[in-house]
Parts: sequence; C-alpha cells; structure tokens
Amino acid sequence: MKHTIILLFCALACVTFANAQNKVKFSSINQVGFLGNQSATTVTLQTVNGACYKGWFAGAGVGVDFHQYYTVPVFLDVRKEFGQRNQKPFVYLDGGVSIYNDTKDAFYDYKNGGYFDGGVGYAFYFHKRQAVLLSAGYSYKSFKKERYWGEAWNYTVDTYRYNYNRLSFKVGWRF
Repeated sequence: MKHTIILLFCALACVTFANAQNKVKFSSINQVGFLGNQSATTVTLQTVNGACYKGWFAGAGVGVDFHQYYTVPVFLDVRKEFGQRNQKPFVYLDGGVSIYNDTKDAFYDYKNGGYFDGGVGYAFYFHKRQAVLLSAGYSYKSFKKERYWGEAWNYTVDTYRYNYNRLSFKVGWRF
C-alpha cells in the first residue's frame, strides 16, 4: 500500500508539472467493459486521469473489478496512439495492485495482489480532444487469502491463491 501511495504521488507530480508545459494536455479516460474467461463474465469500471503529449498518454487510474471477487485495481496507465486522422489505433498497458475489497468473510485474512491489463484499441475523435474508445486485450488479477486456525502455540495456515486470466473488452470516453 505504501508503494501504491508513492506511485500515485509521483504520477500526480508528473501531471502537475506537465500542466505547466504549454503542449502537454490533461486528459481523462472513463471506461466500462466486460472481463471474461471460461468460468465467468463480469463488468468492470475504470477511470484514468493523466497527461498526453505527442500521441503518448500516461496517468493513474482506479477501477472496480467484479470478476468472481470484488477488487479495486489501482494502476498506472501508458498509451500510444498512431496516426494523424480522427480515427487512431492505439496500444495500452496498465500495471498496479489489485486491492481485495469484500468484508463478507471474517474467517480469512486477504492479501492484495497484482493487476495487469494490456491490449489494442481504436479511438474515434469527434471534437478536438474528445473521443470514443473501443479496446480489446488481456487482463490479469491476483490475490490470496489465509486462514489461521488451531491453538496459539500450534496453529495451521490454509492459503488460497487466486489468479484470474481474462479477456477484456472496453468502451470508453476520453476528454
């Protein structure tokens, strides 16, 4: 958690510095999508805020991931758009931490895990810097839960690791 706060602080400092530059622009991306694998298909919501410069975008994001267990991904996002037209293909890469956020189970101690999302997409610009985004890619999240039981001097630990590999399809709005 400490590292996440430091990363978010650094991203905020970069965005603040970038806004002082004339050619660097603030941008916000808000997305809704579907995550699916062989066992389940669910909805995800994300918002990413950062700066763009010459086809590059970098920012910090947070989302809600309902895939089997409710988690909150906190991540850094990097994107690169190609071309000069109003319709531009892009690639993106997200990486960060997946924070377990469900308090229904009091018997287990949950540990946060990793979050990764990467893929390709297409941006349809309709007004200067506003665009509709369509993207497809691969998404991964992990976390683990542990249960301690037995006597204080002689206890057992049950550990369950959860790793989810999913396909992601998202629709978003960039402004």
